[in-house]
Amino acid sequence: MRTKNFIEDVLIKDISKDLIGGLNIPIIYLLDTKLNSSRKILLSVLLYIEDHYGNKIIQVSYLNRLTGIDVGIITNELKRLESLGYVESKLEFNGSIAIGKRFYLKIKP
Repeated sequence: MRTKNFIEDVLIKDISKDLIGGLNIPIIYLLDTKLNSSRKILLSVLLYIEDHYGNKIIQVSYLNRLTGIDVGIITNELKRLESLGYVESKLEFNGSIAIGKRFYLKIKP
């Protein structure tokens, strides 16, 4: 029987294989003084997911498993990235239950 997070687990394995060689941080993010290291990593991971998998619903726990960044830090950094205008998010629901957010990158390389 498939687990509740089966799709997330499959995506983690798939992306993890690709990220073994390292994560590419675009120069536009790397040189941006408004971005700390966590924000640069999160933007790069979101860009990678968007480029390779389309605009998927993403949970903070998923980003935590991919990056190793603490869940609280990820939540705060994503809010900060929204307030700075780098990303836009939309909460997605299954009926009346929130299942995650879709993130739209507004500043891309």
